[in-house]
Amino acid sequence: MSAQVAATAAGSMRAIQRGARHGGPEGQARLYRQGGLDLSERQAVEFWMKRWGVTREQLTAAHRKAGRMVKDIAAELGKKR
Repeated sequence: MSAQVAATAAGSMRAIQRGARHGGPEGQARLYRQGGLDLSERQAVEFWMKRWGVTREQLTAAHRKAGRMVKDIAAELGKKR
């Protein structure tokens, strides 16, 4: 097995393992739809930053003021969930 093939196989295995950890694409979608926002989840933070067009600092400030519920954070930012 060549080094390139081995690297590709290892990358594919990591992708499979990541999918299993998050429950696949459906699990990742649930990560963003769940009621609460966990600021330690980088992907979720980046999703909501992009969706609402806000900075990490704005999102963090709203999270501290309104709590972890996405609907409350959205209201604090003046955005729709």
